[in-house]
Amino acid sequence: MIYLREITQQDLATINRWRHDREIISELGETFRYINMETEAQWLQDYCQHRHQQIRLAICKQDNDQHIGNVYLLNINRIVRSAEFHIFIGETGCQGRGYGKQATLQCLQHGFFDQNLNRISLKVLTTNKRAIKMYEKCGFVQEGIAKQSTFKNGQYVDLLQMALLREDYQ
Repeated sequence: MIYLREITQQDLATINRWRHDREIISELGETFRYINMETEAQWLQDYCQHRHQQIRLAICKQDNDQHIGNVYLLNINRIVRSAEFHIFIGETGCQGRGYGKQATLQCLQHGFFDQNLNRISLKVLTTNKRAIKMYEKCGFVQEGIAKQSTFKNGQYVDLLQMALLREDYQ
């Protein structure tokens, strides 16, 4: 149903549109902020200069090549063999259809078996039950809660820490 490819300059306008959608950002751990296209271009340039420490991929539908979201492995530590996982489906009509799970599994496969990672971790809002359920289906286990560790919609909220080890990946 989907395939992953590296993010390109042509993706920036779509990514910027998603970043300006408060509904999409409300489910993510980051705080909403306005981002201009020059900042997006600098973000991509920074990524290209630090590709050894991060992998930023577009999630695309196989039937029409539509870019529907992004999946990332960030802060890659080649000594410890660890990375932080991030994902979002930006096209709201594609949410809840299994694309996120497929992209997560493909990214985990890439991280563990192409990049030789041993541990992939993530943080998710404790209120995002749908994402937590999907992460658990993919093999992530809960490790703890970081109390009031992010600021969303005028209040501090908790983040759930989850991780998956290569030996536990199915």
